[in-house]
Amino acid sequence: MSTENHVSVVLDVIERCKRHKGLKNDKDFAALLGLSAADFGNRKKRGTLFPLILSWSLNENVNLNWLIRGEDNREPYKTTKQISCTSYSITSDFVEWSETLLNSDPTRENWLYHELTDKHPLFAEWLKKRDDAN
Repeated sequence: MSTENHVSVVLDVIERCKRHKGLKNDKDFAALLGLSAADFGNRKKRGTLFPLILSWSLNENVNLNWLIRGEDNREPYKTTKQISCTSYSITSDFVEWSETLLNSDPTRENWLYHELTDKHPLFAEWLKKRDDAN
């Protein structure tokens, strides 16, 4: 997906979120996400809002097909698994950094994967458990 398409999708997602909650402006949606209006605006310009919006939508049980694609069905998915999404500033920082890094040089994805798995055994262990569960 091109950067222009990504920005367009995120802007559409923001508008759907605001409509879903009956909000009129970005400032109110920023507050809902726990961000200042300035931080929201900066993240919107940099294209780093999506992870926060995704976390919020999972907590709100928002139908992701509707959120991302704009399909008419807003009914939440029924799931037997409880999804817990706690937002930590370090994860937002890491996501923002890794997206910036990979957007500037997509070939670094393999490098980042090996850096994480080689130097952080807990991450490698988590990946193995996740893969074994699937």
